[in-house]
Amino acid sequence: AFIKKKFNISTIDKNCPVAFICQTDQIALGAIKAVKETSYKIPDDISIIGFGDISTSRFSDPALTTISVPKREMGKIGAENFLKLLEDKKQSGACILLESILIIRNSTKNNI
Repeated sequence: AFIKKKFNISTIDKNCPVAFICQTDQIALGAIKAVKETSYKIPDDISIIGFGDISTSRFSDPALTTISVPKREMGKIGAENFLKLLEDKKQSGACILLESILIIRNSTKNNI
């Protein structure tokens, strides 16, 4: 309901977004459900991308394009840094970059 109300996507027009990039796969799956309740077609009219690559994302209809992140590695590094902070309270935080992978499935057009 939020997507339909916020972006007024009950009818196709030039002001409608062509893509939603969602903070989580769960939100993206909700967006797919909301868009399917309109006359829009995924991915022909609107592309939807999630984040997290949860197991159900590949089984949605259409299968959700998502960004896969190394969750186990993130947790390990986070725990290690937390323990270091407990040992040395003067230690500052760190910026750590980890590789993410775009997994293209059927919720986006092939030209993204």
